[in-house]
Amino acid sequence: MSSKEASSTASEGDSPSGAQYPKATLEESLRVATAIESANGGQPYPPTETAIAMGSSPSSSVFRTLLSASSRRGLTSGAHTSKRISILETGRDIITPTSDESRRAAV
Repeated sequence: MSSKEASSTASEGDSPSGAQYPKATLEESLRVATAIESANGGQPYPPTETAIAMGSSPSSSVFRTLLSASSRRGLTSGAHTSKRISILETGRDIITPTSDESRRAAV
């Protein structure tokens, strides 16, 4: 199979090597926004504190994978090297919806 054929058969979110991105499910990705909401009332939170609120180490690959997945899904903004991680509108609509309609639209 040519590389052109391979790329046309790859599903959305696949890399050329076949790896799935983001690497965590939506439910797993929501752990980041949920931790920020629970620990800091939804206000921007330092990555180290976010990891601790998630019961993880700030340097762990699990934390970094979840943080990346959360960002790729538009739930949060910021990386492990950022000053703060913020919950974005989509993340807020899922974890603290103002109505069932807003939650359904976000998911």
